[in-house]
Amino acid sequence: MTATERMIRRLPDVYSKLSDSNIEWLLSLPGAEINGINAALELTELWRNIDVAEGATLDLIGYNIQQWRGAASDPVYRILIKSKIISNMSDGSINTIISALSTVLGIDPSEIIITELYELTPPEPAAISIEIDPEILLEAGVTFNQTAAIVYRMIAAGVRLDFFSEGTFELSSSYDPAPTDYEFDDEAGFNGLDTNEDPLDTGGWFGWLYSPADEPELPI
Repeated sequence: MTATERMIRRLPDVYSKLSDSNIEWLLSLPGAEINGINAALELTELWRNIDVAEGATLDLIGYNIQQWRGAASDPVYRILIKSKIISNMSDGSINTIISALSTVLGIDPSEIIITELYELTPPEPAAISIEIDPEILLEAGVTFNQTAAIVYRMIAAGVRLDFFSEGTFELSSSYDPAPTDYEFDDEAGFNGLDTNEDPLDTGGWFGWLYSPADEPELPI
């Protein structure tokens, strides 16, 4: 309901409340101004949300927690702000890191795998490894190095971090220096035939790594 409609409803019944009446035209003047003020207030409240704020408004949110933008775009800057807020409350535990990363990247916690390296052979104390699908980082607009820097601000001092990601080519399980039968897989390795159906000239999928040529250093 508009401000004009609310004002008309509050009038005594001795006044006409019909549409296009003189009363409606008169009250529509202050009503339009009130509607504009309400819209500005609603937008101001909405932009207090980190996920919605843009530009200078996002800069002000970052200033409040002393997280500077640097060369980061709005999506990446949102990640920096969230990670700074979470790191201020982080206790360095595995569950906290998983929860923080899932919140920062907007993914399910099950998509993040953290392994404490003291469980491996040989064991390494004070070290962890993190595995994340590279598509997640691609969608978020951050690189592996930037994500690792974000994680370092969450973990305890002196803990070493290994960052792994899914995505690599896969070779055949058997070796034959002079193969007569060719093995193909639609989802792994060097696979598929070209348009001439020549098995010696194959296409297929490689694993990949998200590492853009232009990787600005973030103020972390």
